[in-house]
Amino acid sequence: MAMLPMSRARLMRLASELSKERTVVDVIAGRCVLDAKRLAAVDPFGAASDEERGTRAVLALGLHRWYSAIESILERTERAFGTLPAGPDWHAELLEGAALDIPGSQAGR
Repeated sequence: MAMLPMSRARLMRLASELSKERTVVDVIAGRCVLDAKRLAAVDPFGAASDEERGTRAVLALGLHRWYSAIESILERTERAFGTLPAGPDWHAELLEGAALDIPGSQAGR
């Protein structure tokens, strides 16, 4: 799939929007870390208190929100460049594409 040309202004806007979304991802991740630390001292095979079950549920929801936010960033980027995968496996292809080591890119350095 060929990339669409993008003006400098559009590219700068995309970078600004992604930076804001990255801040949201960082906040969500921070909350997940705090919840995970609360659960680290709990015996995973023992009986869980209502508070522990609540913390587990909040952590599960936080991890889902974190993953969804990252996927949204990747999807927005691919769409902007005209390289968004399609078809039944598009989620997997999106992640595989994001993990590529592309020589000459920042990720490839």
